[in-house]
Amino acid sequence: MKKGFTLVELLAVLIILGLIIVIAIPSYTEIYSRIKRSNMQSKVTEIETAALKYGNLIKDDVKNSKGNCTIIKVATLIERGYMVSEDDVEAIIYDPTDNTVLDGDIHLCYCKSKMDITANYTVPFNAYKVYHEGDTVTYNDKLYECLVDYTDIHNKNGPPGIFGTNKDGKNYFREVTC
Repeated sequence: MKKGFTLVELLAVLIILGLIIVIAIPSYTEIYSRIKRSNMQSKVTEIETAALKYGNLIKDDVKNSKGNCTIIKVATLIERGYMVSEDDVEAIIYDPTDNTVLDGDIHLCYCKSKMDITANYTVPFNAYKVYHEGDTVTYNDKLYECLVDYTDIHNKNGPPGIFGTNKDGKNYFREVTC
């Protein structure tokens, strides 16, 4: 009676393990991407909450500014003590999805109908960048919110752009009003 495995049995085990890995890695990558995206959304919410606190302090200045809006930077919130910098030298916050600096603008606007301040962290619109549902962009001095993931960057449904639609006919963006 022999002890051990035959070559065929070992190959079968290796093939099964290979199949499990082929199935598991894409799932893991997708989960990891979702976690990073969720961290990004949390960070943007934190920035907007800090901006609202600062905006309530300068509400009269915002009301009296052109278009009832003022643009501030993340560094301003850090310098004024509303947020803590993630760097020992510079006043910056990092994007958890790619470890770049979050250097977009924060639009503080006075909404007359709500009689309150709104805050939106925005980046300039780039037709060849991927945006996710809930992201806010600026285009021609207006704010737009992403309604569905903007991934149609390869000109599949007409020219890529802020006014385009996805393959299901849904608008990618809508203008943000208070």
